[in-house]
Amino acid sequence: MQFKILILSFLVSFILEFNLAYNDYTWRDYYPGGTIPSDAFSPGNDVNGNPLYIGQVLIKKNHSDIVPTTIYPDEPVYGASYGVKPADNFVQILCSQRPEYFTWTRTNSTDLHLLTNSLHFIRGGVEDGKWLYIGRVNYQGDIAIGKVLAGNIGDALMYFVYKDKELNARSFDVLTYNGNNVLDINFRSLPN
Repeated sequence: MQFKILILSFLVSFILEFNLAYNDYTWRDYYPGGTIPSDAFSPGNDVNGNPLYIGQVLIKKNHSDIVPTTIYPDEPVYGASYGVKPADNFVQILCSQRPEYFTWTRTNSTDLHLLTNSLHFIRGGVEDGKWLYIGRVNYQGDIAIGKVLAGNIGDALMYFVYKDKELNARSFDVLTYNGNNVLDINFRSLPN
């Protein structure tokens, strides 16, 4: 089991670091409560005006998933994966030297699949062998980042953590990349 997690971590790190050369963005290691990298991408501020960030966390269950989530500086990090789960010693933060290439595109769970051929969605992780996109929703005056289930055509809900609960949204924004240097690597599935 440890070997599979090591291989999965290496594979994800390799893919995401390789993407930096072509996509102008990458994921960097982040330690909750630690220093936020200077090039971390912030999708906005919380209700108190403090910046929040996009993270991805490893969630262990019968197999390991990597899911996108909200990072609040100086707070523990949790992910939404069949309930609220704490990060399991693997937290990364989305960084970019070219944040102007990111765009939030408004969509909904029914129509998301209609946009996949015309936009480059940022992949935020993998769950049950399926890619996850990064979603953003305004919930009770606060911004929440979460996973969008890309493989659920016609019912691609966004799941996010809010005050110790896993919630979902049918209408949300999805993070896209609009730079010219796009290299997309596709895999049928990642190892279990």
